[in-house]
Order: sequence, then structure tokens, then C-alpha cells
Amino acid sequence: MQLEFLLKELKEGYNKTCYTPLMSAKSVLEASNIILLKFERPANQGESVQAKRASYGQKYYDMFMPETTQPQKEEPTVATNYDKYIFSIGTHYISNSGGDENRGTRGGQAGD
Repeated sequence: MQLEFLLKELKEGYNKTCYTPLMSAKSVLEASNIILLKFERPANQGESVQAKRASYGQKYYDMFMPETTQPQKEEPTVATNYDKYIFSIGTHYISNSGGDENRGTRGGQAGD
């Protein structure tokens, strides 16, 4: 849900300044700087902050992106039906308390 919100925010509110440039970024540093400088805009935007943030992103890029894979050019898709997670049965290592046994999310009683 958070990723879905972020994508919506970038597309609708920051399309020309962030989303479009982000989709054509050629490096982790470039993508990181787009978010840092044009979306988050913290007080300290210095080169050392840029390098440190990009190094975090590069670490995860290297872990999850195979060397032979080219950067994805298509728009990412985000799941929009969360019922299978909210109302699932069994062990939950990451859980959500967003629904009760009546498949409701509001107006329930304590213990729902």
C-alpha cells in the first residue's frame, strides 16, 4: 500500500519533476538524487549526503538485480487487492490488523 501511494504521489504531484526523470534514470545515484533533491528536499543536500544515500541504494540494487538484467523500462505494477493478505489464515510473520472476522475494517468490537 505504501508503494502504491508513493507511485500515485509521484505520478500525480511530481510527474514532470520526479516520476518521468526517475523512470529514465541511468544509475542508482541519478535516481537517488532525483528523490533527494526534487521530492524529499531535506535541509542537507550536500554531496556527502548524496553519495551516502546512493551507496545504500547501490547495495540493494546489487543484491536484488542480476548483472545480466537490463533496467526495467516498463511502468511498475502494484497489487491493489490486499484481501488475501488481510484475511489470510495461518502463521503471519508480517501481519496486518486491517480486517476483522466479518471482513470489515470499521465499526467492530474489541476482539474483532
